[in-house]
Amino acid sequence: TRFGGVRTYLHEVVEEARATGFTETIRGRRRYLPDLTSDNRQRREIAERVALNSPIQGSAADIIKDAMLGVQRELDAQGLTSRMLLQVHDELVLEVAPGELATVEELLRTQMAGAADLSVPLEVSVGQGQTWHDAGRLLQLLQHAAGRAGYESIAGDPDWTLPANLRLSAIALQDGR
Repeated sequence: TRFGGVRTYLHEVVEEARATGFTETIRGRRRYLPDLTSDNRQRREIAERVALNSPIQGSAADIIKDAMLGVQRELDAQGLTSRMLLQVHDELVLEVAPGELATVEELLRTQMAGAADLSVPLEVSVGQGQTWHDAGRLLQLLQHAAGRAGYESIAGDPDWTLPANLRLSAIALQDGR
């Protein structure tokens, strides 16, 4: 099948977690799952679902955390008065001071795209407006881009593929004054 490698990967994640007792994110954070070897079927199945989800969701959290640190470091280094307000899943929401929009947008693109060294690029979308609604709700991290071309083989396994890019997004709220 077209995504047979994904099925294999997911099976291997659970088996590795069963053997080691934990799953791990790309930054090495661990989630221990003692119930993977439980005699209670319901507890074991819940732990298996957690084992599938934790590396993906945890890695997404690692990436956005690194992006936030880089964005804040650059805002400070450049002496900008714009400020980060909120993080929601794969989005950062910033209040952008008058006259700083172009600088902040470039800073966001650079810092967010460089937040993780992956075999596929992190694509960054930036929306702008006076409200979050005006700026537009953007794409979710690690969402497979349905219908997009360009899949790349990982670790030489032609069955294991990822989208050619992963997405982060930022919302720049402009000061209406």
